[in-house]
Amino acid sequence: MARNPVVQVACEPELYKKIGDYQKEKGIQSKAEAVRELIDFAFRVLEHSSEEEAVSMRVLMEKVLELSTKNLYMQNNIYFQTYNEEKYSGDHSASNARKRVTFEKAEEFVERFLAGEEKEGDK
Repeated sequence: MARNPVVQVACEPELYKKIGDYQKEKGIQSKAEAVRELIDFAFRVLEHSSEEEAVSMRVLMEKVLELSTKNLYMQNNIYFQTYNEEKYSGDHSASNARKRVTFEKAEEFVERFLAGEEKEGDK
């Protein structure tokens, strides 16, 4: 059976310490295995970072924030309509208008939050 090729690399003490810390953190038996994992991970990151069509993590998280905020606003509307029967209107046109206003408020909140104008707990 043929042996795998060996790569030897000299590294600075700080890098060597980081490798050792990673090894301990992940419970890996040897530094060689830890380095193999790190190199494999680095190559996967490099392979996928060149994809221009890929959605960035920030764009993805902004979309998640937007949808979560819209969901929260809609839950508040449903709660209001369910437990305030005298104020609930069976007219769906009013309900659709309210939904549109609710989504606009949610989108405005997300924009302010991403611009740093509003903190997470504020509303």
